[in-house]
Amino acid sequence: MRRCLLTATLFLSALFPVLVAAQTEIMPVEQIQPGMTGTVRTTLQGTEVEEVDAEVLGVLQNYLGPNLHLILVKLTGEQVRFQGVANGMSGSPLYIGGRLAGALSTRIGYFAKEPIAGVTPIGDMLSTQFGARGKPQVSMDYQQLWSGNEAVERLARQLGRPIEKPIISQATHSTQVTSRPIGLTLSHSGLHPSLVNRYDSFFREIGVELTKAGTLSGGPVQIEGPLEPGMPVMVKLMSGDLELGASGTLTHVDDNKVWAFGHPFFQLGQVEWPLARAEVVKVFPSIDGSFNITNSGQEIGAIIQDRSVAVYGILGRQASLIPMEVVVKHGGSEVAGYKYRLIRDVLLTPLLIEIAVGQSLAVTQRLSGELSVALSGTFTLDGYEEIVVENLFSGFNVLSELGMLPAAVYFYLGNNEFAPVSVSAISVELDLVEEQRLANLEKAWFTKTSDVKPGDQFKLIMELKPRRGKDFRLEQDYVIPSTLQSGDYKVTVGNGAAITEQENALIKGTFKIRDLRHMIRLINSLRPNFKLYAQVFREEEGYYFDGDFFPSLPPSDLSVMRANKGDDNLVRLLGTVLDERRMDTEYYVQGVRKLRFTVKR
Repeated sequence: MRRCLLTATLFLSALFPVLVAAQTEIMPVEQIQPGMTGTVRTTLQGTEVEEVDAEVLGVLQNYLGPNLHLILVKLTGEQVRFQGVANGMSGSPLYIGGRLAGALSTRIGYFAKEPIAGVTPIGDMLSTQFGARGKPQVSMDYQQLWSGNEAVERLARQLGRPIEKPIISQATHSTQVTSRPIGLTLSHSGLHPSLVNRYDSFFREIGVELTKAGTLSGGPVQIEGPLEPGMPVMVKLMSGDLELGASGTLTHVDDNKVWAFGHPFFQLGQVEWPLARAEVVKVFPSIDGSFNITNSGQEIGAIIQDRSVAVYGILGRQASLIPMEVVVKHGGSEVAGYKYRLIRDVLLTPLLIEIAVGQSLAVTQRLSGELSVALSGTFTLDGYEEIVVENLFSGFNVLSELGMLPAAVYFYLGNNEFAPVSVSAISVELDLVEEQRLANLEKAWFTKTSDVKPGDQFKLIMELKPRRGKDFRLEQDYVIPSTLQSGDYKVTVGNGAAITEQENALIKGTFKIRDLRHMIRLINSLRPNFKLYAQVFREEEGYYFDGDFFPSLPPSDLSVMRANKGDDNLVRLLGTVLDERRMDTEYYVQGVRKLRFTVKR
């Protein structure tokens, strides 16, 4: 307790310099006229705020929507004549006659010859503290990233919920020919180049540019002095062994309330993201749009609203984050461990999980060539059973596939329709060997298949051929129980995907997930692909009801079930699963074998 109080005291004491803000007079947009001159406060290097002269060209009425106007200005200061309006300057406050009029938010024209910008009126920005303007608009097209990943597709089939292309797939930020919001620079401290290449176009689609920041080997830069409008700030999505955050400019401070950007980040509405100070290393000039290279400083609060005209936050507030740990092993021996902190968001967090897993392997081990990586992921949930998923990825390019399974698990949890889910921790273990672990199921047979009687013992023998090396066999003992009825019994031998496909073939219709606990149970029952299964079933009627299987029902019970066809949780089964054996292997086993035996009493 004393340690917690000390930590809280130190955190708040560090904020004393930033909680002091002079009263600022506001200038309503109705009073702004063409020809007025003012100054834009912004930071072009370090944390020193500079004043850039500006001239009002006019007010574009209803430019962003009904009663959402845009002030058009030309920056006349010498400081920006060469670089123009740079990414990272969004949020820079415009003062006219000492009064705050708004914040730079929009770059006018492509390859512009003059630094002309749009300014979001401050009155619209201040309304974001009430969650007033703007509904969430962004949507992550995870189908684009996860399509073709066998593990994700099996999870989708297990839950009966394919990951579909989202209805809203356009970028949050407009890309009109005449104007576009001043882009946000998504800075990262050491994201591996292969991952930058993979996700760069994905982020560009939602209006964010990836750029490298300084390597934070000693932790965030400690920035001294009071927090002032015009200083750079960073909204963090991920911290720890990889820093990922978007830099912009602080517009206004009112006691412990702050506004920045002048346009949305992702326009996700109510959020909880860490807010940190930042410093500008350099403004990189570019014809297509200059941008800031920034370093992250210490956290000072949390952004709680991400709306169409600004982001709004509270100084001194600590965002609730998800701790994530990734351990990388080589042949069973631990090589390295990494720790991350992720924001909580149903759309963004799956992507961050995927990045954390890929980053951990990329900076530790080789990236291409013959690799096999066994993944085990654990999700600790508040108030619910923990989730454990496993899978083996083998081939020449496993890096792009590794993080998709745990990312998809979080996606389904976060988007469930039953109850909010609080993930208290995520841990992932990656065990790598430098070869392809692939094997084919060549043969499978029973040592006895006919005239089998209750009490008889026989073996299931499976012959597997690895990609390299000698063939090997697996054996499984069977004893026919005394309760087994006479008749034919079928057996499917194969990997987890083959058995799941067999089960789906036995279901007539579709089943409905009844609640969150049922969904968690289904995720935990996902079969990994490095185990071999043998499932015994019989073609007889049964039912799946309210989350449970009811095989071999007596006629009286079947009549009751048939009479209850109107229940959404009742699904008819065309077969009954009687037994399932699981055998561990070190291979991703391909191939399916269908067997049968006959019981005579």
